[in-house]
Amino acid sequence: MQDIIPQLEEMLDRPTGSLTGQELLSDIPEWDSVMVLGVISLSDALGGRELSPEDFKNAKTINDIISLLRKNEA
Repeated sequence: MQDIIPQLEEMLDRPTGSLTGQELLSDIPEWDSVMVLGVISLSDALGGRELSPEDFKNAKTINDIISLLRKNEA
């Protein structure tokens, strides 16, 4: 699976290189249910299994999102 931080930066309208992975999702104003749907779509585009909003309930950081996507790669 390709590196997804640049894709998350683009989705969040952040400058390239601005995300480290340590960011708390609760500290990112753009992180909302629409972003969850975007990550679900990204997982599908990257060939991962279909994720549901429920898969995100324990995610606290960008790294958690990355781990979720990597865990679900096909």
